[in-house]
Amino acid sequence: MNVRVTWILFLTALAMGGYLYVTGPKPGATAVAAPGAYSPVVAAEVRAVELLRSNAVVRVERTTNGWSMVLPVRYGAQGTAVDTFLESLAKLRPRTYIPPTQIEESGTTNGLKAFGLGENALTLKLESATGPATLFRLGGPTPLGGQFYFQRVGADGIYTADDSFLSSIPRSPDSWRDRSLFDLTGTPFDRIEVRGKSGFVAEKEPRSGAWRLTRPLTARANGGNLETLLGALARTRVAAFVADSVLVDPGPLGLQPAESELIIGRGTNDLVRIQFGRSPTNAPEYVFARRMANTNLVLVPVEAAEVLRLPLSNFRDRNFLPDLAGADQIEFRMGSNHAVLDRRGTNWVIAGTPPRPADPRRVAQLLSQLAGIPIAEFSQDVPADLKRFGLDRSDREWVLRAGTNEVVRVSFGATNGLDKIFARRADEMPVYSVPLAEASRLPDAGVQLRSLQFDSTNVAQITVIRKGVTNTVSRNAEGKWQSKASVLGDLYDVALNETLYRIGHLDTARYPLSGGRQLEILKFPEVDHAVILTMTPGSPMEQLRIQYGGRTPLDNLYAVARCDDDGRGFLFEFPGALYLDVLRDLSVP
Repeated sequence: MNVRVTWILFLTALAMGGYLYVTGPKPGATAVAAPGAYSPVVAAEVRAVELLRSNAVVRVERTTNGWSMVLPVRYGAQGTAVDTFLESLAKLRPRTYIPPTQIEESGTTNGLKAFGLGENALTLKLESATGPATLFRLGGPTPLGGQFYFQRVGADGIYTADDSFLSSIPRSPDSWRDRSLFDLTGTPFDRIEVRGKSGFVAEKEPRSGAWRLTRPLTARANGGNLETLLGALARTRVAAFVADSVLVDPGPLGLQPAESELIIGRGTNDLVRIQFGRSPTNAPEYVFARRMANTNLVLVPVEAAEVLRLPLSNFRDRNFLPDLAGADQIEFRMGSNHAVLDRRGTNWVIAGTPPRPADPRRVAQLLSQLAGIPIAEFSQDVPADLKRFGLDRSDREWVLRAGTNEVVRVSFGATNGLDKIFARRADEMPVYSVPLAEASRLPDAGVQLRSLQFDSTNVAQITVIRKGVTNTVSRNAEGKWQSKASVLGDLYDVALNETLYRIGHLDTARYPLSGGRQLEILKFPEVDHAVILTMTPGSPMEQLRIQYGGRTPLDNLYAVARCDDDGRGFLFEFPGALYLDVLRDLSVP
């Protein structure tokens, strides 16, 4: 072996041994913590934590709302980080104990400095509601690593413990600062202001709890989108704390005036006020933000400022109509057709002489359809001339009432392009555009809401008209089907009654009829087939006429139903399989 290397290794070992002699345990020293010499910290009893490192002080205090930072600046604290630190401190257990005699033997020159416990040692102060404060001094690492020295002020000696505890100590005052832009958990508010290019003011109505825009216009607000906006900003985390001084010039930062600003308030009191400015030249992914309650300047992701620049239309309520669940009267006028539906108990009837029963499922579907019509465009908020929208004398109007109160009155006007139609509520100023398809699905006659269900035993006579030939069968006194010539037989009765039953329980979508040209296109004159069902006296429905047209793409048939003395009827799809039974059983000789 090289002699030079041997001497180097020998001198290194000698130096290490000397250091261990000075700082390590001496013969006769206690190897573990003396019994009862160390009392663990009880985290729940701590009311304040103060860390002193050189001239930097961090102090947090427990309040009814959690932890709050007092020094070096008054600010919200990260409660989870403080609690984690206290839990780690509560679990701290000494591994070895160095008595005072051994510290004195280390020499006055080194003293506590040999253990990293000199004047620059980190001092930890814990305050509780009762009793004196507890102070710790945290020193340096032990020579072999994995542990560190610490001292409990007022107790003799020095302890060592696992250095995993050191990771819970904040490295800077900002480590324990709350990095959320704001926290209004449990705090009621009723005003939201956004200032900037797309600024607005929204206020919550005290009775209904609904949000309304009050500036730059009065309109219904989209409460869900407002909550989404606030939720996104509340989840935004501060990337860096730039300054806490009010002396910082806000002009170059885009904060005088601010490019955008968020204010959340209750009544006339501002609870939160945050200004957003420009991005730093070297960090375009962030923007400067200033919390006015603390006057501190921070950096936040640029997305936080971008959500405040969304168009005002994003925060307007796009439901055209209100909740209609309480409506008990529906009145509508479509050109010359006029219908009124009244709720009587749990049933709906179509007003008239006599009143006719309405299909409760279709009425419920209608109310749901009306309430679900969306606003596609906010066409004009303050219309000067309704004529240009076809709303000055609209021939399509809906009125819904609850008792004597008018819930809403709606008018539909001219079409807007190929897929929209202008519409307006009587209780609101703006003109909206709604999907044309939604308006076209609305019934244009009361018969479309009639209950057309019947039992086969209620049918007294069947008249079939096909290609200019008319045939009729009727029930005799025994309830059997017969033609003019003879009784048709039991097998025929069973088949015919089954087909009538299926027709009487048919439930398909119903569509308005647009006129004779529509019937020609759908091949009604070409098919030339109709079935007329005449009911027994006293039945809710006197007569049902079904006229058949051409095939649909799904191999059903277009059909028109006309009920009683209604001449208009409605269009629907008749199942193709059922039509085969109609041809077999209702084309009587």
